[in-house]
Amino acid sequence: MQIENSVQSAGSHDGFPEFITRCWQDHTLHPKTVRTELHRFLATNAKIEHLIELSALACHIDAEHLGDWQSAMDYYARLHAAFPSLPEGVRHRLKRQREIITKALDVRAELAEFDERSVLYITALALPAATLQIDASAGQALLSQVIALLEMIGPEAPERRLVAVVTANLTCDIVQRYELPTDMRALLLRVAKTSHELWNDVGDASDKSRSAYRLSLASVRADEPVGNGSGRYPRFRHVEA
Repeated sequence: MQIENSVQSAGSHDGFPEFITRCWQDHTLHPKTVRTELHRFLATNAKIEHLIELSALACHIDAEHLGDWQSAMDYYARLHAAFPSLPEGVRHRLKRQREIITKALDVRAELAEFDERSVLYITALALPAATLQIDASAGQALLSQVIALLEMIGPEAPERRLVAVVTANLTCDIVQRYELPTDMRALLLRVAKTSHELWNDVGDASDKSRSAYRLSLASVRADEPVGNGSGRYPRFRHVEA
């Protein structure tokens, strides 16, 4: 889920667009390998115009895929050591990324130095990290905050699409888990319903159709019998060889 865009197009001829695209394509199946590549790129090839996209993926991998909070914080420490002087806009966006980790680890973190839109951005991206790597109660708390922030910002806020994307992807992530405890089932339904409502507002016909399908999958998983697993029976016990 690529949320951040580059600062400028200056890196378009240095191989970075191809590199970061490949990393996004590979990171789901090989998160640790891609993380190593990102950290190596930061140490050897990174330019200021690369930092937003590079760091967004590094943060995403450590937060959502690996739950390696220390690795994420170490990455930003190395970044600022390598680039001690950054344009204010870049510095702000990197700090906003780093606070995703803070918010995922502490759902009560207030983020007082950020405006409402940045708080929504941080909280929305902390939601999947906390849900997938901590627990459902953290996810419930962050989802409540996201919904409250959306209501505060208003129905025309472009951030509604961001939250629609985040909740759609989180729905898919939870649905694909092998077993879902009761609290995760409740969160799954709430995330899927929130996503569906948002896509009905901001999406086209395809978005709405896909959202309805995700909601139906979420409903099936929420109603799944406890201990169902894959739903299969062991063949060797019930079928004659």
